[in-house]
Amino acid sequence: MKLLDSSVLVDLDRGGEEVEHKAHRLDREGRHAISTVTVTELYYGVENAYQGQREGYEAAISGLDVLIDRFELLDVSRPVARKAARLIQQLRSQGKALHDLHDVYIAATALAHELVVLSSNVDHFERIEDIVVENWNTY
Repeated sequence: MKLLDSSVLVDLDRGGEEVEHKAHRLDREGRHAISTVTVTELYYGVENAYQGQREGYEAAISGLDVLIDRFELLDVSRPVARKAARLIQQLRSQGKALHDLHDVYIAATALAHELVVLSSNVDHFERIEDIVVENWNTY
């Protein structure tokens, strides 16, 4: 099982021939997971795209719900929160910038559940020790 970040889900949602091959590979590997943080990012993307417009909004949300339902959903539990707090402290003490706390929570979820992160944004996770990231672009 891998933990997919929002970059992978957005790609899966948009589709395309290359993405179809990657999706089939994911399916062959078994069930994968996403963080509730990723779900928030995805819903925010829809909200931002429609900004109160009703036309197409419900269809976009329904399509997103179908996509999300394909994956096991991992919450920000107490162990994940504790791991995230430790990561934030380590990054700050090392003088490494915290560009996006979403990535810290996704990394903490992966570490707490001993999962590999699958992402197009490998560089977002490079500053986090002990995290294993697989590049969706070359998957």
